Amino acid sequence: METAGADRDDPGVKRQFTGIAGYTDTYANYLTALSSRNSEWTSYIPVHGSVSSAYMIAAAASAVWADKQQTNPGRPVKTLQIPGAISATGNDLTYSQRDAAVIAGGSYTKNREDGTVQFGDVCTTRTTTDAGAATEDWQFSVIIPNLQYKIYSAEQKFLSSPYDRGVVVSDGPGVKPTYAVTPKMVKGDAIKLVDNWIENGLSTN
Repeated sequence: METAGADRDDPGVKRQFTGIAGYTDTYANYLTALSSRNSEWTSYIPVHGSVSSAYMIAAAASAVWADKQQTNPGRPVKTLQIPGAISATGNDLTYSQRDAAVIAGGSYTKNREDGTVQFGDVCTTRTTTDAGAATEDWQFSVIIPNLQYKIYSAEQKFLSSPYDRGVVVSDGPGVKPTYAVTPKMVKGDAIKLVDNWIENGLSTN
């Protein structure tokens, strides 16, 4: 997943994704596993001690994640149920443990009294830059559908008419062909894109 994610992050491809892996081992081993990963393309969904298989948890979590991000890109799935995942009694994490997992690049889940499991924060394992410096740029996985939405909307705007076959001309008076593109047009459409992102909660200021 990490290799595929790096390939798709290439400027010529621009098709980032969220790679989800299930996890059922102990919390202590989970922190160890997190220390060996450092990728914005890997997000663990842990249900410590669950009798549900890790791959089933990953599949169920992926289905919910994909559905909700398609509907509302960049909106967290926190508190939503992971269908079919079975919690283990006595394996719910304390606030401090959840906080430590997030800092280490790990998601967490919450066990419910009825045996079901809810999403907590979904995080990527990316905690340091390639140079080894600490970073929070990719801490929460919702940044990826946020960027996906922006990339897609910008492409749709600037790959459609008149930009697809436009001729660049200067601003100012005078008769211009229908396929003319001016700097003022580009600026105006770019501002509309950003306004749309703000309206959808994907950008601020």
